[in-house]
Amino acid sequence: MKKFIYILLAVFVFSSCKESNTIFKEPENLIPKEKLIDLMVDMQIAQGAYSVKNKNQQKKIDYMPFVYEKYKIDSAQFSESIKYYITTVDEYSEIMYTAQKRLEDMREKVDKERLFQLKSKESKNLIQKKDSISDSKK
Repeated sequence: MKKFIYILLAVFVFSSCKESNTIFKEPENLIPKEKLIDLMVDMQIAQGAYSVKNKNQQKKIDYMPFVYEKYKIDSAQFSESIKYYITTVDEYSEIMYTAQKRLEDMREKVDKERLFQLKSKESKNLIQKKDSISDSKK
């Protein structure tokens, strides 16, 4: 999440240094805004997953190629689109804000699910303890 904020700050610094006559021309293969938001969310998840063990107990796997494949783009198209959106600060800010909000919503949902699972596990343990106590009294 910190990288996400640093990127956003860098974009603002970079874009504030530009003069209005240096805005990039819209590329032919521009990634639409909604698709870019989804892409940014998936890229953050892929980047975060790099240092976490997967189901096969593997770590440090680069998931970015899978993200590019999912959206049928390449890194050059992504780079060109980002360069364009950076020059339109309002649009880029909206993209980053929306992506960050989605990530926060996803995090909240996962936290709630974990809490529910933890409570379910604790209640099962309590039931098992009660059963073992009542079984020992017989």
